Amino acid sequence: MLSLDNLFNCKICLKPLTESVILPCGESICDEHVNSSGDQKLFCPCCNLDHQIPDSGFIPNKLVNSLIKSNIRKFNFGEENKQAIHSYFLFQKSIEEIDQLVSDPFGYICKFFGRLRHKIDLKREQIKLENDNFVDKLIKDLSDFENSPNIETNFRLQNEVKNLIKTYLTENEYMVIRNNIKSMNEFIHEVSREVDKKKYMVNTIEGLFSAVNLHIGIFRSFNLA
Repeated sequence: MLSLDNLFNCKICLKPLTESVILPCGESICDEHVNSSGDQKLFCPCCNLDHQIPDSGFIPNKLVNSLIKSNIRKFNFGEENKQAIHSYFLFQKSIEEIDQLVSDPFGYICKFFGRLRHKIDLKREQIKLENDNFVDKLIKDLSDFENSPNIETNFRLQNEVKNLIKTYLTENEYMVIRNNIKSMNEFIHEVSREVDKKKYMVNTIEGLFSAVNLHIGIFRSFNLA
């Protein structure tokens, strides 16, 4: 919370205030800085002035001291306040980038492309890691499948299917259906063989017709001559 930090941070040491006092310019500092220099004047980095130190010292900032003791930094001011602070941070960052662009355009551009290159490297490493993990998983799955007892698995599945069928059918019904399926398969194979025979016969007849037509054509050519 930047606004509270500005309020509760010392303008000299930039640390949280301890026993704060008010300077004539209105800023607050830690009381320990008043007599640390041993001079009768104290330089304020905010207003750039030397303040005369009274014999009794500067006036304590009772309000700030009370708020510090109440741990106001830990107060929850709601989601809207957090969003406002976040927006302020983004705005302050944009201002800093603009100042840097104005003061050092070449340096700003170098830093910008440096950050962009760093982001690209991170994304590339992330994608590479994801691809490596995917390939490792694929290789592991293939290895597991290769090493699995496929024959035993198929045999076990067949038995499970048979057992499942037997729970709904009697042994006699199961054998009848199985024989019917076997007979049907044999019938289909027999029909297929007959069809192949007929195709062969048709092809043979077509070949004979072609040969007859060829001889007729040759015979006619001789008669015309």
